[in-house]
Amino acid sequence: MPDITYSYDTITASTLRTITDIAAQARGAAPVDPDACWAMARGAFRAWCELVGDAATEQDRATLEQLFEGIPLRDPSCLETAPGNWRPSPIVVLAPAAPR
Repeated sequence: MPDITYSYDTITASTLRTITDIAAQARGAAPVDPDACWAMARGAFRAWCELVGDAATEQDRATLEQLFEGIPLRDPSCLETAPGNWRPSPIVVLAPAAPR
């Protein structure tokens, strides 16, 4: 398997799309568990934090955190107790960075 490097912008854009899609699903009319959606979105956010590390900007962090606002939760304690399940999964899709 080739060694692939992902750019900060690629990782951030992918995470933004992922969390936006999950938040939209949680707010949608389809019968989904909003608490599970919140946990998935939180997991994607934690993955971003881990992948970009110290390169994370406050502006990008604030933008991603803002996406969580308004996700309807049945159990408000989910905000404090659900760490988010960060593991490789189909919801985090990254494209290779363009060669420089």
